[in-house]
Amino acid sequence: MTPMNDRIPWFLTSVLLLLPADFFAAPASASSGIPVAALADGTHEYADEGLRFADYSHTLHAVFAAGGLSRSSEMGHENYRPELGGDIMRERGERWLRLLRKIDRKFHEQGRLYPFATTDGHSDDKTPPRLSDYPHGVYAYHMHHRAGRWEAHGLETAITYAGLPYLVEPGIRLLEEHFADGRFYADKTQTRFDNGSMAHGLAGLAGHAYAWARWKKPEGAEDMGAVPLPRLKAWLRYGPDELAALLRESASVLGNAWDSRRKAYVFGDDPVWSLEEIGSLLRGAKVIYETLYIFGDDEARTAGETVFNQTAAMLREVLKLSRDWGLPERVAFTENGAEAASDRVDTAALWNLVNHAGSGFALFSEGDGMSPWFSASGLGTEVAAAIDRWLLGAPEHHLKDGWIVAAVSYGSGEVIDDRFATVTAGQFTVAAANNYGRGESFVRAADWDAAGADLVERTRDLYDTILRHAERLESRISD
Repeated sequence: MTPMNDRIPWFLTSVLLLLPADFFAAPASASSGIPVAALADGTHEYADEGLRFADYSHTLHAVFAAGGLSRSSEMGHENYRPELGGDIMRERGERWLRLLRKIDRKFHEQGRLYPFATTDGHSDDKTPPRLSDYPHGVYAYHMHHRAGRWEAHGLETAITYAGLPYLVEPGIRLLEEHFADGRFYADKTQTRFDNGSMAHGLAGLAGHAYAWARWKKPEGAEDMGAVPLPRLKAWLRYGPDELAALLRESASVLGNAWDSRRKAYVFGDDPVWSLEEIGSLLRGAKVIYETLYIFGDDEARTAGETVFNQTAAMLREVLKLSRDWGLPERVAFTENGAEAASDRVDTAALWNLVNHAGSGFALFSEGDGMSPWFSASGLGTEVAAAIDRWLLGAPEHHLKDGWIVAAVSYGSGEVIDDRFATVTAGQFTVAAANNYGRGESFVRAADWDAAGADLVERTRDLYDTILRHAERLESRISD
């Protein structure tokens, strides 16, 4: 959460946290405004030329990632393009706010995130929500956390509070309609349960876990920690103890599904996970083990540590399959180790995994009052090395004529689907912007004077690529 200061009075936080969630939403009948298509040629991937939440959501995140990276220590530094930190950064913040309002009008209804909307701007409520959308919808809290970067542009307050419904409402909806006895179900009737529903449902609670962690940890004492418990609980509906109890149930579900021979969670007889599901599992595991560490008793902490250790073992198996161009779209966990279950690298799924590992409230998020397990395990070094490897391999394998492609061959790294897709471009932009400094292959512009020429050139090229993709996505939403 953004630290409170004289420009954002403490009492304002309290007032806003007492307002009904739909206070921030625009009327559902508003016109569509700006269409965002699934593919570069303006076409869509389903019938009736409808609009997809996923395309809007990932465009939203890319706009913010490029804007946040334009601060004075990175792309806005004099070593790169200082003009990016001025009016261009302000315009990106304003563009993000406009697009968020349009998403509210088209797809969001009190925590339900509808996957489709008609071109006249109405959500298609005949199509039920998809849990795979929730981790990305909730990710608006990441912008809320970084709103302070727009303080000089007069947008800090607007960005801080515009995303609040996404911080809390989807999590409430998931718990009330898709959760029972520790399991997340894909449907409201709670009959469809699988890898995806469990992983996406847990990851969709990241807003709740983040809010309570920030409220409790010493670093948050002057912002969320200043909000009285009853007030914040009224907003989030599930208090920290109640949330910890529910997630303790989920830890038990995962524990019962753990196959120590395969080093994977196996629900039923299916040991195959998609890379997209594995990505959500990483953030979902963070939701469990961090909440149990911060708010649980000794027994709950032990359960949280078990979830961390199991998920870490699973991730290490996956990383054994890493190549310069990424990971297979599907992974089979066998008694002989993880194996590729697809010869296709879905680039959106790859960069999605990077985002769940390192963007926002993710594995790399640590600090005072939080669990020590990620750092102690050495997993951070392994994941950072993998991210570096993929970013270094992207120009040769993922970019065609400078643009991200949809898929490459897992066997050879050759492009097999050269379409420019909105979701893929958004995932890549956010992943690169948030994680390029994890390893040792890139360095922020503020440190270029002391860096080697090769390091500077690589980072400059990556900055160029991030900007180019963000600008192409923005060109679709210009008013």
